[in-house]
Amino acid sequence: MAKAKGSPKTGGRKPGTTNRSTKEIREHIANIVSENIDTLNEDLQQLKPEQRIDVIIKLLPWAAPKISSIDESSLKQEGTRKSSLQETLDKLSQLKYDKRM
Repeated sequence: MAKAKGSPKTGGRKPGTTNRSTKEIREHIANIVSENIDTLNEDLQQLKPEQRIDVIIKLLPWAAPKISSIDESSLKQEGTRKSSLQETLDKLSQLKYDKRM
């Protein structure tokens, strides 16, 4: 029997989990870089400052995740988090004030 339309997905990877080949490639690249870090540093020092900055900018996405753009839904969620955080801070400050009395 066919699965009903709109029923949830079952099995497979969980969202956000990298597949095996991607994980292996990233680990391999990390090993190459770590084994050759001294050579890479020496090579970078031999470049002109403009070239060095260009290489560093190109390498940044591999070292630090890109910041995603902000959309309206994330702002609403952020507002909810901020309001609940503010509520928690207010409760804590009230507790602190009550203990003084």
